[in-house]
Amino acid sequence: MAIQDIIEIIQRFEYIFAIIIIIASYIVGQIAKLILRKVAKRLTKKTITSLDDEILQAIDKPILWAITIAGINIALLSLTILNNYNTQIITAARITGIIIGCWTTLRIVKGVLQWYQDEISIKTKTDMDDKYLHIFRRVINFIVYAIVGMLILGQLGVEITPFLASLGIGGIAIALALKDTLANIFSGFYMISDRAVKIGDYVEIEAAGGTVKGHVKDISWRTSK
Repeated sequence: MAIQDIIEIIQRFEYIFAIIIIIASYIVGQIAKLILRKVAKRLTKKTITSLDDEILQAIDKPILWAITIAGINIALLSLTILNNYNTQIITAARITGIIIGCWTTLRIVKGVLQWYQDEISIKTKTDMDDKYLHIFRRVINFIVYAIVGMLILGQLGVEITPFLASLGIGGIAIALALKDTLANIFSGFYMISDRAVKIGDYVEIEAAGGTVKGHVKDISWRTSK
């Protein structure tokens, strides 16, 4: 038997072994997901709050994907034919892990805010927290996306410091260009928090075209109707 034939046989076993690793990782991920949905939920039923249920529901799918992708990464690294691309494979796995971490974080934030809206917000006397919930969620999403973007750029070898400096200069330019819009947004925040004007109030507003009169139908963070 020629050496080339032996190498081909070994490579065939490598492919089979890689496929087994991927299938096994998917099965392990499904088992972990099943444990979270069945066993852990039995424990959470003993608690009064639904916060733990929301968190468990948020992380079950990401755990499946995390374990499966880890298995795919191990399978690719085990192939001799891809030895020259190990660095790229590891980098891709890290970036994928960062994305899964972002996805998990956003799902947890969504679950926590849903719990707050279902159990805490309805017990408060004011509706101010209801108005701020979606704003808070958008701010958190923006922060998470920004951090994930910087982490991915770092994995790709991009220098983040000059990028952050350019963002700072760009932020100043955008703030100056949107000065009036930002002023309206902060005014909206003030109106919602101060509650000087409430929905249903009758108001008269002096405008350039004359006096505007009517009942307040809605007050949001940017406009009022």
